[in-house]
Amino acid sequence: MLFGFSQSPLPYLLRKHKPHHLAHYLMCNITRQTLYLLPNHYFMTLIVELIGFTAAATGTSLMLPQIIKSIQTKRVDDISFGMLVLYFLNCLLWLIYGILILNWPVILSNFIALIISIIQLILKKKYNSR
Repeated sequence: MLFGFSQSPLPYLLRKHKPHHLAHYLMCNITRQTLYLLPNHYFMTLIVELIGFTAAATGTSLMLPQIIKSIQTKRVDDISFGMLVLYFLNCLLWLIYGILILNWPVILSNFIALIISIIQLILKKKYNSR
């Protein structure tokens, strides 16, 4: 059965409805037929946000072990200044992008990552001069 009809509903619809009604009817019925397959919209939004914030937390924490090691050893010789500058620019650009699209996981994670990159640049300057 297709959309509640034992045969194709097209001949019936073409006789009874205008073409723009036909498209609306078909879309509504397709939506009703497949709606039960889709999870609740709010649940999906929650899952998407949780994945976004988890990815953001993971990406933000990437440089934390390096900062801890730099503070403990007071050595930054093996850290590339170019990599730190690129990381800073990457975080800055992602932060600007997140603000433009109003995406909180992107904004929050890159704001924190930007602070982390600034700390790492300060440590590089401070300990590299020794």
